[in-house]
Amino acid sequence: MTSIQIGSTLRSLRKKAGLSAKEVSAILSNTYNIKMEHGTLYNYEKGRSSPDIDRFLSLCMIYECRDVLYEFGYTNKKLSAIPLNSEEFEVLDKFQSLSDSEKDMILGALRIERQELPKEKTS
Repeated sequence: MTSIQIGSTLRSLRKKAGLSAKEVSAILSNTYNIKMEHGTLYNYEKGRSSPDIDRFLSLCMIYECRDVLYEFGYTNKKLSAIPLNSEEFEVLDKFQSLSDSEKDMILGALRIERQELPKEKTS
């Protein structure tokens, strides 16, 4: 993938996230402690330069790009057909870090909860 293709994908992801370049610069500074002028982002998006790995991954996190390989054209298979919002992704991430016994407890609780839900009446 060329720097122009990477830049085009970054721009597309930013637009999809509904963010301006100035907003992205502010988020990078405030959340990730990465100082970057919005003009630098435009240079990335035009393929004039490429972000270092920290900036690239931070941009992907800001844009909620969870499947970097797919989004940037390195594979044609999505990791998941079910998109996750940031809260769901955080829950999944925490669940994956649990021990097997802790996972069993959580899964058991979820099964109990599902069984206790009242069934909807059909008419």
